[in-house]
Amino acid sequence: SAVLFLGEEENDYISLRGGELGLADELEHLPSGEVYLAAGAVVEPLRGRLVLFSGGGENYHAPLPVTQGRRTSFQVWFECHCVDG
Repeated sequence: SAVLFLGEEENDYISLRGGELGLADELEHLPSGEVYLAAGAVVEPLRGRLVLFSGGGENYHAPLPVTQGRRTSFQVWFECHCVDG
């Protein structure tokens, strides 16, 4: 998988807050039903930043909520049909 952060545009009057990409190594489930990132990485959505990662079940990921402005990004998914020779 790949995520390219496009950043804010000229006509965006409100700066972006939030919208990071969360890559989870471990999630903690609270009794209230909420879930938070216990271990992993949070990637800030900077213009031109490209994040590449395996997107299967071994690498849970999700965009975090935008609290102000808008998050613009381009996502791509790759598939590999590898043959051991």
